[in-house]
Amino acid sequence: AHLTCFVLTAVDSGTQAAASDALIKYAPAIFHEQFKGTVPAITFQGMSRFSDRVLYAEVIADEDRELLCRCVMALRERFVQEGLLQDGKKSENRPTWTPHLTLMKTSAAWQRRQRRPPLISLDDEVEQMIPEHLAQLGRHEIRHIELCAMSGQNADGYYKQLVSLPTSL
Repeated sequence: AHLTCFVLTAVDSGTQAAASDALIKYAPAIFHEQFKGTVPAITFQGMSRFSDRVLYAEVIADEDRELLCRCVMALRERFVQEGLLQDGKKSENRPTWTPHLTLMKTSAAWQRRQRRPPLISLDDEVEQMIPEHLAQLGRHEIRHIELCAMSGQNADGYYKQLVSLPTSL
């Protein structure tokens, strides 16, 4: 499992190298400042949705989640400063980053290519069909922050890792 901090789009090899360099340059100090050498951990409990397309397990609000959010936002700022991300408009009514674990997702891209309406909508009815205990996934340590390429996979089926750094330095 992984937490996506943000996605870089249309990334060529030069941008991947610059993003790798930025992560190596900034992440260790940011994580050390927030976690003081300890390993961050998050607890999954309950379910929620992003519109009708993604059903996810929620991360409970606690100190580690808050510190992790600060790390992600600080990294995002550095990537914007480096010209690797655009500074998107943030709504005051919406958090800037929602840590979560995707349980179920519809494929909007496939549906657009096929020019078809959604085959399924992840609404209240679908959510109620999933036993609540499936979203009670307990506490998990975040031992690494990784920069991954979404195109291509490793032999184990996981994204190709460009950089992997420990979170507890």
